Amino acid sequence: AVPGGGVHSCMVSHIDFTARGGTLHASGASREVRFALKGINWFGAEGKGAVVDGLWARPLGSYLDEIARLGFNAIRLPLAVDNVLDNPEVDRWSLTADDRLRGLRSLDIVERLVAEASARGLLVLLDMHRLRAAVWPDPRGLWYEADEGRPLEHGRPRAFRLRAAWRLLAHRFCSHWNVVGADLFNEPWGATWGSGRADTDWAAAAEALGDEVLAECARWLIFIEGVGDGKGADSREVENKETNGRSEGVCELCFWGENLIGLNRTQVELSVAGRAVYSPHVYGPATDPRMYYFDSAAFPSFPANMPQVWRQHWLEPARQAGATLVVGEWGGRYTGRDRMWGNAMRQMLLDHRLSSFFWALNPNSGDTGGLLKDDWRSPEAEKRALLAPLPSTPTRPLLDGLEAFACPRAGATLQPHEHNLRFFRCGSDQPDAPPLCIHLQQACNGVHECPDMSDERRSLCRELSRSPPCVTATGSGPYRRCALPFVYRGERFNACSLDDTVGGMPWCPTALNEAGAYAAYSDWGECGPGCDVEEDRRLSTDGCVDGGATDSDGSIPWVLHCAPPPP
Repeated sequence: AVPGGGVHSCMVSHIDFTARGGTLHASGASREVRFALKGINWFGAEGKGAVVDGLWARPLGSYLDEIARLGFNAIRLPLAVDNVLDNPEVDRWSLTADDRLRGLRSLDIVERLVAEASARGLLVLLDMHRLRAAVWPDPRGLWYEADEGRPLEHGRPRAFRLRAAWRLLAHRFCSHWNVVGADLFNEPWGATWGSGRADTDWAAAAEALGDEVLAECARWLIFIEGVGDGKGADSREVENKETNGRSEGVCELCFWGENLIGLNRTQVELSVAGRAVYSPHVYGPATDPRMYYFDSAAFPSFPANMPQVWRQHWLEPARQAGATLVVGEWGGRYTGRDRMWGNAMRQMLLDHRLSSFFWALNPNSGDTGGLLKDDWRSPEAEKRALLAPLPSTPTRPLLDGLEAFACPRAGATLQPHEHNLRFFRCGSDQPDAPPLCIHLQQACNGVHECPDMSDERRSLCRELSRSPPCVTATGSGPYRRCALPFVYRGERFNACSLDDTVGGMPWCPTALNEAGAYAAYSDWGECGPGCDVEEDRRLSTDGCVDGGATDSDGSIPWVLHCAPPPP
């Protein structure tokens, strides 16, 4: 077991991601939103090189800038069990474009990637892609090595290497606000779903493994992929489960990881509610043209026949179970019939408001190619256009107002008002008080999260090259952008107003009507430290008294902003 346990590694403020009612949600300090993941897979760390591919062509930060610029808000990062446990030093020839990373070990570079992704508002999903870095595809398609199958432990294969790898990752990465989850195991194509057979039942194994991860990091989402054909190693098991002439959970023509047919009768019940996400992998004719539903001769309407295939394989079972779906992989060469398939897949994602991770950033994916061309620099224009309409929820506003927390180990050595790649340490006038930190991404965000307000100091913002936005700090719409300029009581304001306030606190509206005027009493707030303020009052009368917001006895209510509700 990893010393310290998950409770100690996660006592930091974070965005709370939940999966409920078939939808992803994210909650910050004052708001909850339906969250759209628009993700990209970046592989390499699951292979023998033990690091993401392409660092021989461009530095790490350059790729992350590109990912953010293309509108993505998340990265799925494939890993291998043995690379996680052994944590090898990465060969310098894999890092020729980024000297800063030379001499680092595999997980050190993963941690650097996570930290630099955080600075760009990018989330990271950790994916256990292989058991062994040098073995792909896995000859058995199961989540454990052959020598881990017997004897059983608590009625299940021991799978101790996979379990140990996830405990290590959860302990190390739980305190990173932007690591959102664990994709437990990639494409268990040799498994069954809900069969009750200990050595192949992936649903049962995912439940136990997911609970083990949640014991270390209770806030993470747990991604559970589908199986392959669903038969497992013993076809007799399938023959005994005939229902109306059709085998339950069996899908001869499902891609690896796509088959969630059994979900409508067997769900994964995790120890923490709202954490289970089901993640099919879906590919087109560029990956396996033998699938009969890609045959234009048999299906002249192709690709109009594809939604029915997807409904059968995973959409309808998830709907019946009330389960949340995020497509973990989809992609292709995007030429010929594969282009037609890709357009249909994108439309299905839009129609059902599904999140997804595109495969892949890398151009060196043999059967799909990548979003980048072979030069590792130029995006494929047509693939970029394919992905452009997919929604992507911004993460940064959800960090606004998250409370300062006791500095974790990675921030414990910081002096007051110092920062590293992950944390900023607040100051304190009490020398014996425990040190408090915020996530570095919260610094200079226009909101005071440090009790001493040091996180919005101009010197810090200059050092970080950040300009704090003008957002509200309190009111009916806290932590929202001020709507500037605005019209109020016939006067135009280019900055926060000092008119009609109690206590002299400047305010702004957070929404305007079609005429650009303050629209509703429910849409205002006290201005935060990133806002400009009018030099003086602009109005000759006081709206707080002259027809303004007063109690029934004529007294002024004690509110920061007491302007009358707009007519």
